[in-house]
Amino acid sequence: MKTLTGFTLIELLIVIATLALVTTFSIASYSDYQNAQKVETSASEVVTLFQTAKSRALSQVKPTVCNGRVLESYRVTITPGAQNYVLSVICSGVVTQLETKKLSQDVLFTTGSTTTITFSLLTGAATSGTINITGYGKTKTITVNTVGNIGVN
Repeated sequence: MKTLTGFTLIELLIVIATLALVTTFSIASYSDYQNAQKVETSASEVVTLFQTAKSRALSQVKPTVCNGRVLESYRVTITPGAQNYVLSVICSGVVTQLETKKLSQDVLFTTGSTTTITFSLLTGAATSGTINITGYGKTKTITVNTVGNIGVN
């Protein structure tokens, strides 16, 4: 009598069910990771704009929109409950928008966040404040102190 070797139908079904289960958990984990990265990336982009404003204030870069006016400071303004944030320059008391940006989809500035951070010329000193970014159940906090140091938690 010959002995047949191979897998039974039950064994194949168990392997397929196990693979389906592992795949389901992997997809869910990847989705959570991807959403956390969207919040992280948004926070990094906001910090980059703060650093740009501080750098321009320290180096006294005078944009052409200040033609004939005195450069005073650079400012970043956020819109709580929304996604918009703006880099502006202040020349002789006139505020001019230089750059407007937007957070990633489904990521927002939380209500209660500081709405304006201004960086002074030469020193880079700033109006202190805390900005919270939230999305997908994750929150990032950006803090700017009066010396102009910027941190993310």
